[in-house]
Amino acid sequence: MQSNDDSDKLQSENITVQIPKINITVIQKQKKFKALSLMPGQAKFAYMMPLLFLSGITCFMDTQATNMALPYMQKDFDVSESLIQWTLTIYYLAQASLSIPIAKFGENIGQVYTLFGLFVISFLINIGLFFVKNFPAFLVLRFISGAVCGGQLVCRTSLVRKLAPPQKAQQYLQYLQILMSIMVIIVPLLAGVLIDIDWPWIYLVCALSAFLNILTVIPYTNPETPKEKAKFDIWGCVVLFCAIGFLDIAFTILSSYHYVGCGVFVVLSIIMFVVFVYIEKKAADPVLPLQLMKNPVVSYIIANVSYFYIGTGLGYLLPQTFMFYGHPASQTGMITTAAALVMLLVSLFLPKLSKKVLNKHIMVTSFSLNVITIICGIVFSSNVYAFIAIWLVFQTINTFFSQLVFPITLLSVPPQYTSQMSAVPTTSKTLTQGVAMCAVSMIMQVSYNSFKTQENDRNAWSNAIRMNMVVFLVFQVIGLILLIFRTGYAQNESTKKGFKQEKVRQLKIMNTGEENSLLLRENMIEK
Repeated sequence: MQSNDDSDKLQSENITVQIPKINITVIQKQKKFKALSLMPGQAKFAYMMPLLFLSGITCFMDTQATNMALPYMQKDFDVSESLIQWTLTIYYLAQASLSIPIAKFGENIGQVYTLFGLFVISFLINIGLFFVKNFPAFLVLRFISGAVCGGQLVCRTSLVRKLAPPQKAQQYLQYLQILMSIMVIIVPLLAGVLIDIDWPWIYLVCALSAFLNILTVIPYTNPETPKEKAKFDIWGCVVLFCAIGFLDIAFTILSSYHYVGCGVFVVLSIIMFVVFVYIEKKAADPVLPLQLMKNPVVSYIIANVSYFYIGTGLGYLLPQTFMFYGHPASQTGMITTAAALVMLLVSLFLPKLSKKVLNKHIMVTSFSLNVITIICGIVFSSNVYAFIAIWLVFQTINTFFSQLVFPITLLSVPPQYTSQMSAVPTTSKTLTQGVAMCAVSMIMQVSYNSFKTQENDRNAWSNAIRMNMVVFLVFQVIGLILLIFRTGYAQNESTKKGFKQEKVRQLKIMNTGEENSLLLRENMIEK
């Protein structure tokens, strides 16, 4: 009996030893398959580059190449300028209204699973864009493409943050920005060549890039999802989409001289904006944090809107002007690449300048120089080479503003509100791009048709450009006035020359009983 007990005990001990060995072996195989270099908190940026680069190519090729191809699309689809620009407007609308819900969905199920699904949809949509010849069907696919690319951008950034080792998260995000800057240089050249062959080829390249993305995302380990699922204000997204969409439709209708219809949609847009504000104030997780929309944040947002309206407008006019004067799309790509190279050099120089010069002074100088640039555009709009020079100068100078406005806006609110505020500059940018496409194309179409009855084609075109330049000047002056009189310094600039504590302007949260009130810290020194 004793020997049997010992035998049982020995067998039990053997089982106890063997089971952990089997488990350890399985875990090691899983790590080897998934690769430690692609697991949350342990990832190496070099291993992430294929996914990041390919996803960037898909989305940036989509927008940049589509903008360059608009004149050729207009000819093939046989529609007006104000209609063809909807291929980008509807893209921006979908991106602005649906990227945040998709980001929240990604938080709930994990960014890797979300990106895999988005890449599959992107592949199918771009195949459809390559073959479709019907304009309404093309617009439907462009809407889906905008939502998918918007979701990709936000999920990609979140994934980088979660995969990076905690001490290297900021460094990895900086690497991501550098990678995107390199991509911005490559894409316009490739897009110009593809458009000269035949513009649908740009979507075939996007489809190929999306297919490769499907393969590159498979080895990634999905980050852990929170137990408490993220919520989002779906009704706020719908109402915001309607508000901006109605305004865009109003501009399009106005280009056909339907004044009553334009007025109706403007009124509908205003009503939707009022409803949006009402919904957002009561929402537990609003699309935009309206309670933070006070100075200096509002001034930065309006200046940002001004910058993107003008930048989008000039970007729309560049390929249109090139085609009008008979230049191939590849030349547009070369000019865009040249601008991207100069902007990259400015971005590398800016951190050194920003360490010594107050950010407000840099932004005010940038806007002041661009006021002069736009005035030159009004005077010399009849010369295509002068227009190219003005476009290059504007993009170069505004790099100083565009690189600073996002971090400055975030630093204008208390740290606990940074995550809420982070979506505001991006959303305002995307919505402005859609409105700018509609407004600029409408002004071009109406002005050109009006001047064409009295002058030759070239003079009519240059006068239509001039009308848009006048509108650009108004936007630029408004932004400049706000930057001068409604913004100040940030507290973290105290070591810079010329800093004055009494000129610090930022929002400060102060607890008052059961409520939180937002106060503007202006002309106050904390004791």
